[in-house]
Amino acid sequence: MKKFFALAAVACMALGANAQKLGGSLGLETTHLWRGLEVSDGLTVDADLHFEAKGFTVGLWGGRQIDGSYKEFDYYASYSAKGFTVSLWDIYNYSADYSINGGGTGLDIFNYKSHETNHFLDLGLAYNFGAISPCKLNLSWNTIIAGRDYDPVNDKKQLSTYVKAAYTVYENEHWTVTPSIGASLKFAGDAKSNFYGGNHKAYVNDICLNASYKLHLGQKYVMPIGATAMWTPEFKTGHLGVSVTLVNF
Repeated sequence: MKKFFALAAVACMALGANAQKLGGSLGLETTHLWRGLEVSDGLTVDADLHFEAKGFTVGLWGGRQIDGSYKEFDYYASYSAKGFTVSLWDIYNYSADYSINGGGTGLDIFNYKSHETNHFLDLGLAYNFGAISPCKLNLSWNTIIAGRDYDPVNDKKQLSTYVKAAYTVYENEHWTVTPSIGASLKFAGDAKSNFYGGNHKAYVNDICLNASYKLHLGQKYVMPIGATAMWTPEFKTGHLGVSVTLVNF
């Protein structure tokens, strides 16, 4: 947790510089898909609020299913330069079904105690080859470094990791089409599973086809619409999600 606030503090100092920007968005999703998982299975509202300055970003992200069965509130900080992005997310899913102790202290947003908290810290590194070349490949690596990621057999921190490769195969003024593949593994623990479930320590989480369309309403207003088809080989399931960004500033 100290690492997260240290990174956030550095980003906040950068916000005092020139060219700082306040931004945010409000959107709707038919389902919330994340790293091979269907986290919510119904209409979901998501919102983002962030500050940007000189490559630094600090922000808040939240999502809630209309019926209240899924609820999430995250803090994040990142820094981007020359195609590289390093990020740290404090992800807090406080849905009752995700509580690690049946809705007790795990749902306390201020509780970061091991084996009690519903928080987990996700450290990521990504590189966009398109920043320096025509190649439209994006690679990312994310590891859970703290929080609710314990092996159920020997109670060790698993350091569950998710890696992803995405490549934009088509792009014009309106459309962007990007297939991707993601896989997970863990570096500790004896159980034949990792943070993302499944029956193996390492496996392909998801194979996705992502498409987005910029719907122009009038001369200035643009409403991005996205669709994701996601196949999960480990669970032998598939999901189709549609999203729309209602407000983006």
